[in-house]
Amino acid sequence: MLRVVLSVLFAAFLLLIVLGRYSPDTVSASSAMWSVGIVGLAAIVYSSLNSFNALRHSMGQPAKLVYIGLLFSFLPLLVAAYSIAVWQYSLSKLTTFQVIAMMFGGVAAMIDLVLFSWLLFGQSRNAFGDNRRRA
Repeated sequence: MLRVVLSVLFAAFLLLIVLGRYSPDTVSASSAMWSVGIVGLAAIVYSSLNSFNALRHSMGQPAKLVYIGLLFSFLPLLVAAYSIAVWQYSLSKLTTFQVIAMMFGGVAAMIDLVLFSWLLFGQSRNAFGDNRRRA
């Protein structure tokens, strides 16, 4: 369930960036870099919390919750894909900050989907033992 909450919060954060509700303070270059750093830190925290969640995943958890978590993990990736569509086909182009933020968000979402889903399903498969017959 933690995976669902984290995915929704991270997708909402990325959506705020795409819609322009969270924009960098561009008074100086250092303040703009701090804004980019906050987005990068949020992506790292999202990935690390999901990794801890995958590692502590209990075998007693029903498969339905695992699949729901996987579906909700697509939300940040969908926001990043939406930003690509806005960047390419809209009259209002994204700023460099928004493009960099979506790159961070897209990479964090791909790490979550590929690596941690693979880890979760690998644990689930190993929980039932090896079903292959040994010769």
